[in-house]
Amino acid sequence: MKKMVFIYAESMEANFFDNEVVQGKPNALNDMKQSSIVFNNMMQTSYTGWTIAGMVASLCGVPLQMPLASSANNFNISADFMPNAECVSDLLKKEGYNVSFLGGANLNFAGKKAFLKTHSFDNIIGKSYFQKKYPENKHDYNKWGLRDRPLFEYALNDYLELAAKPNPFALFLLTLDTHAPGFPDPACTDKYQSIKNNRMLDSVHCGGQLIKEYIQNIRNSPYSNDTVIVVMSDHLAHKNPANYLLKKKLRKLMFMINMPSGEHQEVENLGSHYDIGPTVLSSIGFDNCQAFGFGRNMLSCGVKGNPASSRNGRLLELFPADKHLIKIAGHTRIKSFVRTKWGDFLGGIISVSIESNNS
Repeated sequence: MKKMVFIYAESMEANFFDNEVVQGKPNALNDMKQSSIVFNNMMQTSYTGWTIAGMVASLCGVPLQMPLASSANNFNISADFMPNAECVSDLLKKEGYNVSFLGGANLNFAGKKAFLKTHSFDNIIGKSYFQKKYPENKHDYNKWGLRDRPLFEYALNDYLELAAKPNPFALFLLTLDTHAPGFPDPACTDKYQSIKNNRMLDSVHCGGQLIKEYIQNIRNSPYSNDTVIVVMSDHLAHKNPANYLLKKKLRKLMFMINMPSGEHQEVENLGSHYDIGPTVLSSIGFDNCQAFGFGRNMLSCGVKGNPASSRNGRLLELFPADKHLIKIAGHTRIKSFVRTKWGDFLGGIISVSIESNNS
């Protein structure tokens, strides 16, 4: 089975790859699409529209409906987080993978650390670690934490160290410069003319370039042939200066898999966060043909299949799309299933308020 690097690109939804949206400054990641398997119709469902929810849905195949009264991002727990769910990271660990997470933001925000610890992550590194490692480099930080530029520099060294060892690994990264309303790195924006003084578009332009360079560095390494690289937006962008542009077209998640072979495929079937886990597992060599939570492998049990053999995501075959948000996770049977994943954790599941992606 292959090694894996999985990049959650904060808020970098599919419309940010549209030339009309980015105002003539193409996203550098468009270049990588030509050597990747690209999923063009990934829809966002309810209960997946913020970072930890997008991570849970993509790794565990279930929506993040939370116990007790809590707002979406103020959910901080030290107890187990959905202990009865079996997630991608749990399956990887069972197969002998070292599973690591790198992110520049506060790990305790929204229960992220609890989720990662519960679900078999061996190494978890966030803002507090980097503040100790790089205390003097104040320009490397923004409101949310360590900027993406130094994060990717650290992540490349981490990748090379892990790849040099015989054991398989999965390295998960979470960016933050593209968090609304956008936090462009001066080290990047100093090199080119701002996109109509739009901080979100500037952040996306710089973020795409950093991700592209990181992928190229891996592909230029001696370990490239054993590494699958996944890039996805954790969720649709929240309110930001580019909203008026994003709303012009149907909003979708960005999801691509960069294989060592450079195989290019355009998958047009409908999918959602829930289908990403089983699809990714298939790409690294798992024989993954069964349902995975509310998701399933969109490549029909093998990346080598042709586009005609790909299929719609499991839930999106049952529920029709509703413009920018598919409201399916509130279904009674789905809520009942998710409740079992929390076990006896502090009672039942309740609805939570999330920031609208269209406000």
